[in-house]
Amino acid sequence: MPDKKITQLDELMTPAAEDLLEIVDDPSETPVSKKIRWDKLNLRMFEAVVDSLGNADYSTLGAAIAAGKKNIFQRNGDYIEEASIPVTISALNIVGESMEDTVNTWTGGTTGFNIASGWYHNLENLSLIGHAGMTDAMIKSSQQHLRVNRVYFNTVSGAGGNGVEVTGFYANVLGCHFEGIANACIEGASSMSRILDNYFYGQHTANRMAIKNPGMNSVINGNIFRDWDGTNNYCIYVDAAFKIGRSAIVGNHFDELIKGIYLHHADSDRVVITGNTFNMCKAGGYGIYADVALEEMVVSGNSFDDGLVGVYLNTPTGCTIVGNAFKGRGTADAGSKGIHIAGNTDYNIITANRCKNFEIGVHIDDAAANKNIVTSNNLLGNGAAFTDAGTLTEAANNIVA
Repeated sequence: MPDKKITQLDELMTPAAEDLLEIVDDPSETPVSKKIRWDKLNLRMFEAVVDSLGNADYSTLGAAIAAGKKNIFQRNGDYIEEASIPVTISALNIVGESMEDTVNTWTGGTTGFNIASGWYHNLENLSLIGHAGMTDAMIKSSQQHLRVNRVYFNTVSGAGGNGVEVTGFYANVLGCHFEGIANACIEGASSMSRILDNYFYGQHTANRMAIKNPGMNSVINGNIFRDWDGTNNYCIYVDAAFKIGRSAIVGNHFDELIKGIYLHHADSDRVVITGNTFNMCKAGGYGIYADVALEEMVVSGNSFDDGLVGVYLNTPTGCTIVGNAFKGRGTADAGSKGIHIAGNTDYNIITANRCKNFEIGVHIDDAAANKNIVTSNNLLGNGAAFTDAGTLTEAANNIVA
């Protein structure tokens, strides 16, 4: 073939492990052109390689981290860690060969990784398996800028055990799979964090949470929550001691649940909940449940199917519930409502929603609920379209018959 400049060659966007590159060996003395495989070159970018068979620098992650190594590649294999791994360095970077086949199993320790100092830690492409005595968390971090990407979590089964527990700001949990977690898959008060594209499997088991107290100014997007219909289960839960204000919960899928989103802290103001689907919500299931005096929440463009109540508000003020579609389990399902306004819940706008197949489409149950606006909703197909025990409710242009 004729000579070509390198800029004229076709570009290879996804090199395979066995692809070859030319490399010059010993360029300053006796330079010789040689070949190197792409995967071998890639390993040179790491400070240490971990191999379960002992054919590399270290045979476990714990040994490599104890030696002070920060940039670590772990080959496929089955690894045993007998104790918690303390992390006291900055910018630890662990990359596994594959999420499915780089399997680390703990037989001891209440945590897996205990990150007590340093910022900018990254763990990706691994499986992390706990044990019955892991009562703290598989990854526990009090530091900022934690990144967990494509990690499989299982069997953190000690009482109170979490998958990821983080209190430092700017945490990112991306593309992970969680199951067999005793308490919460992700727990923390990590403001300005991102929880994106994860799979949370509840296994129909009681007293579990997928995401607990995610922190203010955070983004929860593109996650799948499956089989969270055990007693006292919550997909996203904010308790009375933590805040989630000004966060966005967008584009998630909730399937087989009891409570999808439960906001139980008053400083959950201006949360945006939009574009989520709540499917197969089970008898007694709620899509969105807020029972504190939060303000100015926006609930828009969500779909709710086959549960007890689409949105329940008790004491929130100044919220907007607009453009949602709610479908119940049947008009004879006692206590079912598309939208339920309870207690001292004032100045909320409920407009352009579709509620059908409930005992009541929109229900305001208390005279303490003051000056709510209910307008332009389609409430056909319910046992009762709209019942109002509130004070100075402004209702107009609803389709009720």
